[in-house]
Amino acid sequence: MALENGRIIWQKIYSSNKSIDEIHNLILKSGNFSDIKKTGSQITANINQFLLNRKLSKSSGSLYMYTDDITGFVLIEFKEQRYRITVKNLTFISNTEIHALGDGVGARTPLERYALNGNGEYRKAYLKRDEGVIDANLNQIFNPQIRDNDW
Repeated sequence: MALENGRIIWQKIYSSNKSIDEIHNLILKSGNFSDIKKTGSQITANINQFLLNRKLSKSSGSLYMYTDDITGFVLIEFKEQRYRITVKNLTFISNTEIHALGDGVGARTPLERYALNGNGEYRKAYLKRDEGVIDANLNQIFNPQIRDNDW
């Protein structure tokens, strides 16, 4: 993950012989995305909210990862048999009425609230406990398409 203008983004670059239309169809079939749009050499979508699977990482994650779903915006850009996936606006959506964790069911909290300190730098606890969980889960929602035998 990286910081861009005070916001956390996740990026991965993949090599592929698939066309933008083929990737678009895989994204549609996956069920992981909504508001999918294909324009020119890019695809945009929103990640359907889901509860993070902490077992995908060696870290157990913080308390908010046990109770809140996560969602975000996806931009997939295509260039010369490669594509870059950028995920931004990562947001947690509360599934609990425990007000110490937010403002009740449905409350939306940007990842930056948990991950960054007042100076806009990563909190050490986030890097130690949480970043690996989020990274593993984002890899999981994109990797099934990459491991497809047709790739």
